[in-house]
Amino acid sequence: MTDYQLLSVLRNIDLQRCEDMGNNIFYIRKYVSTKYFDCHSGKDKHSRSLEEFLVIANYGIKQGIIHNCNNDDLHWYVFSHWRNKSVLSNALRTGIIKQVWPDIEAVSCCYNWNDDKVAKRQKTEYLAGLAGLRVKDENTCWISFP
Repeated sequence: MTDYQLLSVLRNIDLQRCEDMGNNIFYIRKYVSTKYFDCHSGKDKHSRSLEEFLVIANYGIKQGIIHNCNNDDLHWYVFSHWRNKSVLSNALRTGIIKQVWPDIEAVSCCYNWNDDKVAKRQKTEYLAGLAGLRVKDENTCWISFP
């Protein structure tokens, strides 16, 4: 799921349908449709899957989201207005990841085309450490435009 897709999911989540986990964190499982290009048929196709998310929200204002990627990885996104305000780090410090998804032990460090790779890696290692996770060395990925 790209940052753009995760942003769209976050915007469309109704907090009233989420389970309040405390500490301004809400849990939801919901079906998500994604569009992809099928190189065999040469056409756009859609898939629908049940996905798990943690939403960070304060006083009903959504600030960020954490996506469980098949119990193997996490993808997080914070609205630009809330970045560098400890929104994600405060949520990760609560131990919520180990509580909700105990099988997740590590996260990948993924880069957008314009990211400062060193800074992104350092930030990912810091955030992973707060959650009690490690960063996967063997699985660095690249993300293109949304």
